Amino acid sequence: MSYRYIQRMFFRREFTRMTISPELFYITALFTAVLSLLSCNEPKNPKNAQDLNLKVTYSSGDDFFYQDGDSVRYFAPYPFNVGIFQGESQEVEVMLIAKRINAGSSVEFIPVAKMSMIEPPSVQKDIFVAIPKNRDLRISDGESFYDFTVNQFSYKQLVEFWYSNRYGLQGTSLEGWSPTSVEFFKAL
Repeated sequence: MSYRYIQRMFFRREFTRMTISPELFYITALFTAVLSLLSCNEPKNPKNAQDLNLKVTYSSGDDFFYQDGDSVRYFAPYPFNVGIFQGESQEVEVMLIAKRINAGSSVEFIPVAKMSMIEPPSVQKDIFVAIPKNRDLRISDGESFYDFTVNQFSYKQLVEFWYSNRYGLQGTSLEGWSPTSVEFFKAL
């Protein structure tokens, strides 16, 4: 199909101006509608439901180490703040993507994503990623799973790499990512 054929098929010359054919108009309208639907972000977490508090246990930059037999092994420092959210029935580990926050501090947060992984010896572990409710503590503007996985893809990669390799080459495997919500944390 040549350019000339397409031009003749979709455009008609009338005097000195070019008019658009009905076929091209409908194709353009359909393309615009599809594009607008695809560009919509998922709804953000409701602003009035964000009363979740996280107790920071490790600040970004703190040393990570673990006991391996008789020796202590070190890995790269914590890339972000890590804390524990205590629900009514269980507690979960949350990585807070924010400026450095002192260990022991309590911070309100907005949950964004859940990373599922298998750690040796075949233990299922879920790591939650969140951002602080306080905008002054944030290092990015994203508040949704879409923002985290697409717009701030490098943060996602950093979290994956750090958690996958912190115990060395012992077979930690990533199972996948999923969105999470305030309602999920309130049900814990």
